[in-house]
Amino acid sequence: MAHTPPTGTLWALLAAPEETDGQLPAVEEKQPSPPPPPPPRALSMAVKEKAPNSPMKARVEKNTATSKTLELSSFERKALKELILLVQEALDNGKFSALSQKAESDNLGSIQKLKAERSPQKVSIWGVPLLKDDRTDAILLKFLKAQNFNVEESFTMLKNTIQWRREFDVDGLVDQLDVGDDLMKMVYVHGQDKEGHPVRYNTYGELQDKELYMNTLENEDKRMNFVRRMIQILERNIRKLDFSPEGVCTFVNVVDLKDCL
Repeated sequence: MAHTPPTGTLWALLAAPEETDGQLPAVEEKQPSPPPPPPPRALSMAVKEKAPNSPMKARVEKNTATSKTLELSSFERKALKELILLVQEALDNGKFSALSQKAESDNLGSIQKLKAERSPQKVSIWGVPLLKDDRTDAILLKFLKAQNFNVEESFTMLKNTIQWRREFDVDGLVDQLDVGDDLMKMVYVHGQDKEGHPVRYNTYGELQDKELYMNTLENEDKRMNFVRRMIQILERNIRKLDFSPEGVCTFVNVVDLKDCL
């Protein structure tokens, strides 16, 4: 049976060569390890946000799908207030008059024209009347974000949008045309993403169907009607969103080009 040599600190000292003038080498005492420091406050907050059924987590997840009007910086909030003032002035002074209304106004007398231009206007975008309730903030924020919070450029973009919507009669278009099943299988909303945004699918490969193609894109009149129907579908989808401060006011747009080439 093999003999196993002893181990340990005592045996190491006894077996050490005598190079210390008869004195045993000093044994270094190990100090106990200090307890780990408490986690920083930021880490503690992160842990709390991940706890199940945490109210904080629920609030954060809900806000990710909203307009986040409560999370604006001071600069962004200032820009929103300035844009609201410009919109109010434009509504009060009739500055949102559209070119599409020129033909109708030509039939009015000069006094009637002056009254119409000076009377306060009622303007809506996506079914939301501007400056009538808190949903206006979400609408205006979309224009501000598109222009990097440049107030003047955002206001110009807003005016152009209002003018185009009137010229194209978008509000009237919503209730005028029957979409039909042929386009509903190509453009539709189904399900939500993990943050609550509705998902909108555009499957243009459906146009490979010869009958659908002939009914929608065969000639210029059909192509124009196709554009109007697509705008109608988009407008109906947008109007189902919630533009309130805590609502879901955007959707995910998926463009599927499979079989298009």
